[in-house]
Amino acid sequence: MTIYKAPHEEQFFILEHLLGLDHFKSMPRYADLSDDLIESVLTETAKLFENIWHPLNQKADMSGGCKLTADGVKVPEDFHAAHKAYVDGGWIALAMDPAYGGQGLPETLAFSMLEQAVSANTSLCGFYGCKSAATTILTHGNAEQKATYVENLATGQWGGTMCLTEPHCGSDLGLLRTRAEPQGNGTYKITGQKIFITGGDHDLTDNIIHLVLARLPDAPPGVKGISLFIVPKIMADGSRNSLSCTAVEKKMGLTASATCAMEFEAAIGFLLGAEHRGLNAMFTMINESRLSVSMQAYALAEIATQNAVAYAHDRLQGRYIGGARDEGAVADPIIVHPDVQRLLILNRAYIEAARAAIYWSVMQMDISRHHPDDETRRAAEDILSFMTPVLKGYLTEEGFEATSRALQCFGGHGYIRDTGVEQFLRDTRITMIYEGTTGIQALDLLGRKMKFYPAFLKYLKDFTDGSDFPDDLRAYRDALKSAIEVMEQARAIVMALASDNPHAYAGVSVYFLRIVALLTMGYFWGLMVQAAMQSKDSRFGEDFRARKKLTADAYFALVMPEIHALHHKIKAGANSFPDLRSVFA
Repeated sequence: MTIYKAPHEEQFFILEHLLGLDHFKSMPRYADLSDDLIESVLTETAKLFENIWHPLNQKADMSGGCKLTADGVKVPEDFHAAHKAYVDGGWIALAMDPAYGGQGLPETLAFSMLEQAVSANTSLCGFYGCKSAATTILTHGNAEQKATYVENLATGQWGGTMCLTEPHCGSDLGLLRTRAEPQGNGTYKITGQKIFITGGDHDLTDNIIHLVLARLPDAPPGVKGISLFIVPKIMADGSRNSLSCTAVEKKMGLTASATCAMEFEAAIGFLLGAEHRGLNAMFTMINESRLSVSMQAYALAEIATQNAVAYAHDRLQGRYIGGARDEGAVADPIIVHPDVQRLLILNRAYIEAARAAIYWSVMQMDISRHHPDDETRRAAEDILSFMTPVLKGYLTEEGFEATSRALQCFGGHGYIRDTGVEQFLRDTRITMIYEGTTGIQALDLLGRKMKFYPAFLKYLKDFTDGSDFPDDLRAYRDALKSAIEVMEQARAIVMALASDNPHAYAGVSVYFLRIVALLTMGYFWGLMVQAAMQSKDSRFGEDFRARKKLTADAYFALVMPEIHALHHKIKAGANSFPDLRSVFA
């Protein structure tokens, strides 16, 4: 049986001291937000996820997960009570507008809660696409659609999905074949197959609302001809729509999440937004999902590392290289061994900076939606657009590595299913794939998001050029300044390749994304240590500050230097990145 405790100390520190209430209180919607409210919410949700959700995680994984029956998909039986507790608590609608059954709290706080949920039981989280579906309809729907769907989705009374992928069509949505035939009465008949649909069918809710990408008869080719449709499982009159789950995929991980193949056979749908603008509308859901997946990666690394630390304290093997630490025991706990400490400190350096980066980015989402000043909203939207592919690309790759390091601490026992830690590794692997692979994120960064690069660079330089650097933090500033110079040199090389050598440009794009991400993580480490040193809060006293400083030291010593190697790879790629198809002929 694995363990999980919500990382309250870290969550409260970031929300209250790194981000600070002032940013939220600048938005009238959040004027009443307080430290006490933040802490009461996250303390209460932790009880649910630690005590009800987490004990079901390994059990559901080993049971074989969801089953397709003649009556549809059945989830593991224990999930029903866990779902009811989540819905009855009103937690799904934490950040939704009160006009639609929500509590009107910041999305940042909702993401903090969701981190706990993902760590506790990632598969169960897969059934809550309803919140993103509600946001998409709220953003792009008409008054009738909002009244019909948003509250039921936002409160978890109904499930929700996004249906993009088809058997022949993954990341290249221009190949999409699903058809939408207008019926002359405001409805459309949707026909086609969709695969890899998370929560495509289940028995947790009475209805599931599918957001489906499809083509109208007169649609132009490619992505410019895609429209978005609302396709309910159950119609308003209670009749069953003509759609079904034809298979539940057998997967490497997330085995208790229903990943469905869906068949739409002239199913009745309703146009959401404008014709041929479906991808634009769907990206409301996709961009939020990309941040959620980034958070999923470090949340799984969090629980894996918690278990690795506990095991490292208990497991007795060998003697410390400098001499026995416990003469009265047959061996020392493996936590004393330098290599185990290396594995664990790399994980903490990743997780804590990842959490800070995600919370900060989601705060930009809050600002972009609710700040009263137009220019401030636009600036927040711009930097969020830049950060999203960086975090999706890097945090998911490193989340898998961190979870693997946690497993390594267990030795052979980590490879055994009963230990439980191997499940976290399996569950993490998908994060590098869904919602856009790392390579796609890198090309998105270089292709569409570099127009926001100056804003990102300004954040870095405002920090490194600031005067609030005590002597013991100046090494961080110097490391960041040096890394900024390397990033600028790498950017110049990569952008020149865009026209001179597109093949090499695409080939080295992931290296550039990693440079940006490593600088981002270093930036947040600098901010965190600075905030810890300046905090007068007794909860974050000398021990907390010392831990933060030691972990930051490890990041700047062991992780940041990769930037220089990546720069060399980009330079080498520019000169020697030919078309390699002949190697694989």
